Parts: sequence; structure tokens; C-alpha cells
Amino acid sequence: MMKLLFSTAALSLSIPAAAEPLTCNYSNNGVSCQSKTTGTYPYDSQSCTTEGHTCLSADWGDGVVAAFGCYPNSAVAATKAYYEGVVGKDPEEWITCNEDNCNACSNSNDTPLSCNVGASTQADKTCGVTSVTAGTGYGCTAEGYSCFTINYFGDWFAAYGCLKDDEIDSMKEVYKQACAADSECEKWNPGGEPKNGYTICKEDDCNPCNNASGVSISIAVKLLTIAAVLSTLA
Repeated sequence: MMKLLFSTAALSLSIPAAAEPLTCNYSNNGVSCQSKTTGTYPYDSQSCTTEGHTCLSADWGDGVVAAFGCYPNSAVAATKAYYEGVVGKDPEEWITCNEDNCNACSNSNDTPLSCNVGASTQADKTCGVTSVTAGTGYGCTAEGYSCFTINYFGDWFAAYGCLKDDEIDSMKEVYKQACAADSECEKWNPGGEPKNGYTICKEDDCNPCNNASGVSISIAVKLLTIAAVLSTLA
């Protein structure tokens, strides 16, 4: 009679350990630290686990530690490269780990800022509020950022949300040229310069947003999207 011999050690090794839920710190550019148990966009449909996922943070110096939340291991290298490109430098340190809330997150003293956004074309009469910066998704703060609106002729206030302070002059020039190139826009805003100037401010929802013009004007210029404008600044 043949006896079948089993190695209990070998048998135990053949059963992989169950993946445990993983919680990672997440912040919007160092503002409002919070915990996440799902992946960071575009992986937000995934549950974050100790098997196959990593908590990720970047220490940019000057007390700013941006916690990016949870990423699949296979996406960590590409995510690092992306943020190094966005910021324009390598961080002082990348923090990668897979224990609950192991990735550092600075509780910044910066003041969160919300801005009005909308009415960016004559056809658009909707206005909303945003607390992230245009084109980046980073948290908007009063330190380094401002709410921005272009005040065109005829009670038209095109609100562009939150912009970096050092990009506002370039943004103004791009829109000035776009208006000047359109005869109807230039007619009511000579030289492309908005008739009623600009609103640049640093208090919650301080930039006007309105498209209730009482005069009949039809500006044909299709104002550029934030993404298009930012591409001209690169």
C-alpha cells in the first residue's frame, strides 16, 4: 500500500497571505491631510491593499510634504516622473511605504482659498466654486495663488477660478490677444483689453462671475480653455 506523504511546510507556503486593506495619507498639495482607502485618481475604483499598492508622498522642502495617497506598485515610477515634471524639480525625498498612514503629510499653515469659476463664454451662464488650482488639481491657497476674473464690457465677468500668482500676467496677455484678434470682442474692449479690467483677489469667492449682459453683443471669439492657456506658458 502506497503512502502519500505531504509536507505541511510546503503546503503552507503554497497559500498566499490575504491582502490587507491599506490606508494612505492624501493631501491637496500639502493642504487638508486626509486618509484614503481607495487608489488615487485614475485608480480610484481600486481598493488600496498591502499587496500590490504603495502609499506615496513627496517632500518638496520648506515644510511642504505632499501626500499623493495610494497607487498600484506598477504605477509608482510613472507617478513620480509626472510630479517631478509638473513641479520642475526632484523632491528632497520620495516616501514610499505600505503600512497604514505611513506616508508623511504636512499640515500646512497656508490658508485654503475658494474661487468662483464659470461664464467663460457669452453662451455660458453657469457659475460655480472651486478650491483647486486650474489645470493642476492642487489645493488653492491664499499663499501663492489668487482668484481671477476678466471683466469684459456689458456685465460679463468671466471667472477663471484659482491661478498661480506668477502665471496671471501671462494669462492676461493670452486673453487680451484672443480678444484683440476678434473684431466683435475688440469693438467693445478696445485693443483686447477688458473694458472693466481684471479682478485678482485672495478671499473666498471674491472674484465676480456673471453673464447677464443687458446689451446685445455676440463676441465670436472662443475663449481658450485653461488647458490651452497653460500649454502656452510651458
